[in-house]
Amino acid sequence: MRCPFCGMFNRDDAAYCTRCGRDLVPGYPPGQTTQGQPPRRPAGPNYAPPANRQQAPRPPSVPPIQAGPVRSGPGSRAKTVPEPPRAFKGQEAPQSFPPHTTAQLKELESLALPYTRISDEESNGHKKIVRIQYQACPAWNQVATLWKALNDVKDDNFATTLIQGFTQPGRALYSFNNGQLQFDHGVLLGSQRINRYIFDTGSGFEGDAVRIVLSE
Repeated sequence: MRCPFCGMFNRDDAAYCTRCGRDLVPGYPPGQTTQGQPPRRPAGPNYAPPANRQQAPRPPSVPPIQAGPVRSGPGSRAKTVPEPPRAFKGQEAPQSFPPHTTAQLKELESLALPYTRISDEESNGHKKIVRIQYQACPAWNQVATLWKALNDVKDDNFATTLIQGFTQPGRALYSFNNGQLQFDHGVLLGSQRINRYIFDTGSGFEGDAVRIVLSE
């Protein structure tokens, strides 16, 4: 199933997009879809299906803001705002990166950078999306900052919490470019319930992007 908001391909039974967090099947909790359920028909002996039923148009995707010339006032010279670099030469990853356990993840918290919370959003009472802004940085700093932000806003009343990182507050929503953390609380795995952490660095699509999946 392709997300109509950011274009991300998800599983057919996904209730929300794993990239932008928007609901794919509005009104249904995670794990439940309308697949396999017959359509409901209004009661009454004289009911007839409407003719030439047209499918509602799909909402357009939100394009990301492209870097370009910016003017500060009349007569000023145009300045180009480049995208933040993804290569950080001379910086080596710490030994605990990428983390393989939550204990190693906690060791990275000292590398977290200061951040500013841009916005908070709740969806259907079971998902919370928090967007933060902080400077462009290596993958391990992104993971550490996202982890710290999660601990600052974590609420067990939500089944899923998304922390999305941005380098510029004016970027289009649902197109994070400085990492994302998806925290799933109480995921049923067999007969046990676990907490799952899914990190994506950068925008998730760069050649050097890192995905980390941990559980406890």
